[in-house]
Amino acid sequence: MQVISSDPLTKPYSRVCIQAYDNHKFLVAHEESGQTRAKYTCMQFVQRSETVFQIKEGELSDRMGRTLCSDNNLKLDGWVIMDMKNVMEGRVDCALVGGFSIQVYDKSMNKGVCDGYLGETRLESECLPGEGLNFYFRQAKCVADGLYMYPEQRTYCLANWDEGNFKFILLKHNRMNYLWVLRYDKYIANNGRFSGLLMKDLYASADNAIPTNNYLSLSMSVQSPKTLNSMCYDDYEICSVLSDPCSYSDEIARTCAKTCGFCTDLSPSVCKFSVSINGSWVDGKHADGASNVLVNTTAIHIAGQETLYCVKWPGSSRPSRATDREDPTADAPTHEEKKAYEQMLVTVSDNGCRPRFSCGKFTRLPSNVMFMHLSQTRLWPLVENKQDPYDCKKFSYTSDKDVDTNPYRTRHENLVVLNHINSNVKCDLSQFEHFAVLFRDGVRCSGEIQQDVRRTTIQLSFPECSAQRLRHRFTCLEHSPFSHDGDKLLVTKSHEASPKVHCWLFPRRPNNVFHIVESEQCNTLMKRRLRKGRLRPVATFTRDPTRQTDTVGTISPDDAEIVLNETVAVQPTLTSAVDNSPAETTTKSTARNTNRNSSREKDNANNRVRTTPERNLTVIKSDAENSGTKSPVVVAAVVVTLIVMQIPLICKCKC
Repeated sequence: MQVISSDPLTKPYSRVCIQAYDNHKFLVAHEESGQTRAKYTCMQFVQRSETVFQIKEGELSDRMGRTLCSDNNLKLDGWVIMDMKNVMEGRVDCALVGGFSIQVYDKSMNKGVCDGYLGETRLESECLPGEGLNFYFRQAKCVADGLYMYPEQRTYCLANWDEGNFKFILLKHNRMNYLWVLRYDKYIANNGRFSGLLMKDLYASADNAIPTNNYLSLSMSVQSPKTLNSMCYDDYEICSVLSDPCSYSDEIARTCAKTCGFCTDLSPSVCKFSVSINGSWVDGKHADGASNVLVNTTAIHIAGQETLYCVKWPGSSRPSRATDREDPTADAPTHEEKKAYEQMLVTVSDNGCRPRFSCGKFTRLPSNVMFMHLSQTRLWPLVENKQDPYDCKKFSYTSDKDVDTNPYRTRHENLVVLNHINSNVKCDLSQFEHFAVLFRDGVRCSGEIQQDVRRTTIQLSFPECSAQRLRHRFTCLEHSPFSHDGDKLLVTKSHEASPKVHCWLFPRRPNNVFHIVESEQCNTLMKRRLRKGRLRPVATFTRDPTRQTDTVGTISPDDAEIVLNETVAVQPTLTSAVDNSPAETTTKSTARNTNRNSSREKDNANNRVRTTPERNLTVIKSDAENSGTKSPVVVAAVVVTLIVMQIPLICKCKC
């Protein structure tokens, strides 16, 4: 190992490993320019994270021995060493959690510009999982020179460790490659106060003697908790100092929300969710496990993430619609209208963090499925003045790259299914009994769909495919319209040890194709993404018309269509299929009349077939057309019995 210092007064030197010991200790030979005799020492590499470490080393000695590596002989070098190629991507959860009021001093202990009032500068860390550590300065002038921070600055934690009586965090700017080391007391006093250092140079030592002046001293105190009963509060001490903060400035008035009447002890308050979204829900990746979304009367519990409460403000007692058209009598929108039930939410904690407000959109489908979408969070203030409505218009539903741990705060809505299925859902796929399938990896083959008598399960078979690329057996969870275009959505759960949820999209056009996609890709934009090639489905199925059987009895009557081209005769009474003499004569006459009045008879025949419960249909076909000659017409009578309310008829006839 060769060490070259940026300090011109420090000579470069090399270290050669002689013996390795436990705990990353190494006995080494020290070599430098002008050295007249052999020198030895011990080095220990202290891992702070996968990409961050420090070095402990002993004094140089003329003698080589294992005693050089005893803990008593090793001293920590405070400078932090990093793998610069990978360190910037190594985010970890911050060890410091909660909300704190901080006062910032320079190295001479002179108070900062904006620390005259308690709470004027704040630090909040991991208030939501993955949120990182955030500094809140009231104005740009409050940011210390050379700190390279914005007034509201989010930082990531790259490493956490303890040393002596202190804890250390390596921080990174959320946009730039600026780094800091935060050192703070391991033990917090009973009054909630403790001290810290924010190192602008990457030096981390428990010693009081610090070989750099490039740091700030921090006096920190834990903030009082903000609960559901104390969501209305003044943000910091200036509100009680100024004689009339409400007229001082608009910014101060919003800061002093309670004093200036933006809120009261009774508002905002907890409200109740629509009963339509209550229940125990799971996402498609965890369909076999415990509920990861539990919605009760007033709260949404997201396992491992946060608890969001239904919250209302004055004038917003009813939940809103995403389309801004409210229906005060309905618990949830109908899917056909494609409206999302939208509600403001709040997350509170008892560690000093300020309440996080957000909004949620919930679209409940008829059976066992719901689409759920959470906005990004916002802190107070939510409005510019007291006359503004407290609604969800200013909340963003785009994804936040800085906070990527909550799977429901994404760009698109997310599909969840009931943990305990309410009822079996019928999903008739008889029109796709035989199909050709194209898998994501390019493999093509043919297959068949089989269903139980109730049409609530699906069995896929791919006799030509050697590899099992898709589970073969599914339970139907949802089968409902999915768009105004007439598309339909089928949601299924696979039968396996770790079941998966899939979405089957049946576009209206072309109607001989459907796609299967993973549940995490199932949203209102998946059809557009499929069309533009931005989403690759698990498999695409195309109906094979050459192998379809005339399966009837499950298609709705509205889907049936009788196409009468030229000659159709409808018998008003039962006709014997073997009695050709009188029936044939009557049929020939009827056919000639029909040719004269084809348009009227087509309409009448259509109406009679669709409205009569049971009717005989005799189809007349001329042999002359088949032979291309004008020989006498030979008529063949075919009797078809229709039960229109149960079995639709689709046929084409020519004379």
